[in-house]
Amino acid sequence: MGNNASTRIKRYQEFKKYLGESSQLFESLKNKNEKAIRLANLYHLCITPGGSLGGSDDRVFEIFYGQRPFDTQRPDPFNRQKITVLSEYGARLHYHLLDNGLVLAVLHPAKTENFSPTETSILISGFIPPEKLIKIVHSHFKLLNSYMQCTSLDGEPNLIDKSRIFWLRFTNHLIIDSKKQPIKAISYASEVLKYALTVGLSGFLLAAITAHYTDTVDYTTQADAISRKISSIDAQISSESKNIVDIKNALENLSKKKTKK
Repeated sequence: MGNNASTRIKRYQEFKKYLGESSQLFESLKNKNEKAIRLANLYHLCITPGGSLGGSDDRVFEIFYGQRPFDTQRPDPFNRQKITVLSEYGARLHYHLLDNGLVLAVLHPAKTENFSPTETSILISGFIPPEKLIKIVHSHFKLLNSYMQCTSLDGEPNLIDKSRIFWLRFTNHLIIDSKKQPIKAISYASEVLKYALTVGLSGFLLAAITAHYTDTVDYTTQADAISRKISSIDAQISSESKNIVDIKNALENLSKKKTKK
């Protein structure tokens, strides 16, 4: 019991260490990648130990491409003075420290209010020991940039980006409507295996194998809870962004009135 507690506490400490080192690491990776520099110039790359909501959560680290206006519209035909700014939110890489000291890594796509992929996020790595995060920073940064290229309005994905995200979606859990979906690769392989067992082996062996996999640990409840929390964070960010846009519009209208006077 004591060893388990000391291991968990050590993991907490390793994650805090990662929070202190990660900003410089990601900044260095960005400066070495021309496509990342282009995206950062368009959206601004935000590296936020403690999370995007003020950096106050020491169990969260996020790196994401920020909000960018892409168009305007007049939603009220009876009030032509009212202009709504349409904004896009960039892709996001989210690290979340779990209670047991392991880390969950989640990717969120770029999106607008009316345009987004089917999934709300992808669980790219589950239950990572914090001391190993430094070793996978480079690969995760590649995933973030490929996901941004493939899901943003002005992305320019090449064949490598498209192949990388296809494989990511095929071999990892997708979160759709706040629910973790089965991994497509495993689902397809399972169907092939069931067919092979049905044809080539006895029903008894098939039942035994099915029972074995049914008894394995299911992390669905935990993954769904994390997904809901992440969705809540996105909703708060979206709400704050809309408030900023409303304030901006009000200031512009006030400035116009002063100019007329």
